[in-house]
Amino acid sequence: MEAQITSPRVPENRSRLIASNFGWIALDTAVGFGISLAASIALARVLGPVKLGYYSYLMWVANMTGTIALFGVPMATRKYVAECLGRGEKDVVKAIIDATARFQGIMALAVVGVGEVLIRVAVAPENRLWAAVGVASLLPGMLLSIPTAANMAAQEFGRNVKASLISSVCNLTGVTLTLLLHWDLLGLAGSLLVSRSVDLCVRYYGYRQWYRTLLRGIHHQPLPEELKKRLWRFCLQAGALQIVNAVVWDRSELFFLKQLSSIEQVAFYSLAFNITQHLLLIPQIFATAAGAN
Repeated sequence: MEAQITSPRVPENRSRLIASNFGWIALDTAVGFGISLAASIALARVLGPVKLGYYSYLMWVANMTGTIALFGVPMATRKYVAECLGRGEKDVVKAIIDATARFQGIMALAVVGVGEVLIRVAVAPENRLWAAVGVASLLPGMLLSIPTAANMAAQEFGRNVKASLISSVCNLTGVTLTLLLHWDLLGLAGSLLVSRSVDLCVRYYGYRQWYRTLLRGIHHQPLPEELKKRLWRFCLQAGALQIVNAVVWDRSELFFLKQLSSIEQVAFYSLAFNITQHLLLIPQIFATAAGAN
């Protein structure tokens, strides 16, 4: 009977589950696109291209660093947890999640710590406070990657989307207050930090609900050596692919634009491609919904 446990929910109709996952991701994508579009236009009009350019460039550098520092660990977590759930290997599921979450936590602290030091050294004094807050937002952003991957592996897409929607509303509220009360770039960075922290708390709570139910009574054990080698190999391959994707798709040309053009050009370019990147998510919706199966 143990081998029949495929996930916290055992669906009789796989196509219905995939359709449900598709609906959740489509909702998240649509809401995220709408909020991002509205916020970007409002910020461009109120802050102006110079401030928006500095903010866009710094956050691009921070997010690019955070993405590369993930080393493909969330992808590996989703893949191997899904496989082990399908085989009913609960003890291995717990070992994978514990190991990857511990590694990701160490990397998040290291990246944010180094980033804060670099801000003190390389950023102009008038920009250091909001830049430090913006870099601090990487910590919850990186920490939520493992609960997100675990939820996807368990096909609990709704838990991720609910957290994302709450976070989007928090960020939109923060941006609105920033524009109305003239909190400037510090308000934007603070809004991002708060929204990501809320996202982490809500997503982690949802993840722990099924995690505790499914793995009740399972004691911690180290990863099997053979599986550990497979995980590391997968992470190295996925990490290399992430670097390529970051160079090709994540606006790496912003670095050269910043060096060779004015900061206003960085703002105009970022605004247009923020919209484009959200549109590129549409073709990925079905693949993501089906992937955990």
